[in-house]
Amino acid sequence: MVRFNSSAVRRRTVNEMEICDSKAVSEYLNINRIVLAFLFAGLTGIAAQIRIPLPFTPVPITGQVLFVLLAGVMIGRYGGLSQLIYVGAGAAGVPWFSNFSGGVAVLGGVTGGYLIGFVVAAFLIGSAIEAYPSITGNVRELFFLMLAGVGVIYLFGVIQLSLVLGAGMREAIALGAAPFIAGDILKATVATGVAAGYGHGIRIIRGSV
Repeated sequence: MVRFNSSAVRRRTVNEMEICDSKAVSEYLNINRIVLAFLFAGLTGIAAQIRIPLPFTPVPITGQVLFVLLAGVMIGRYGGLSQLIYVGAGAAGVPWFSNFSGGVAVLGGVTGGYLIGFVVAAFLIGSAIEAYPSITGNVRELFFLMLAGVGVIYLFGVIQLSLVLGAGMREAIALGAAPFIAGDILKATVATGVAAGYGHGIRIIRGSV
């Protein structure tokens, strides 16, 4: 006579349901993050039009950096995807680079390095947040992470600016980094405040809760 173990069947059924639910949640979160990646790409494009030209440098002040930082901290490594969408679409001709410009030529110009830096910075910030989710609950660590992201953007931007202008690194830093430090510290502060204030919601978006 074969005994029917109803408890074992119930446990198996519950486990299978949990696995299905977990897969469904994971798929939902992935779709959600992809949607948010496109949203942050659009926000970066809008912020690019907040533009203040400076007479002593070919690099203008723009609002892009704030959304680059927020993309990384809010949607993790998908933040890098958001900036890849922004840069890729802009290179393909979408006129949402600074001053409503677009085209691959922009990537080879004086601001092209910063655009590449956006992708790298957002990805690295997102990777750090995913690896250490507790950072969103530590204002000091979060702020230094934002500053590190700004530093990555400067690194790529200044190197390409130096190459395009044929200038030395000291001159390139004076033209492409020094004038923007105060403003970018402010943007890093705002991004830190947003991330710290909505840390739990951000972890839900990333699926780490």
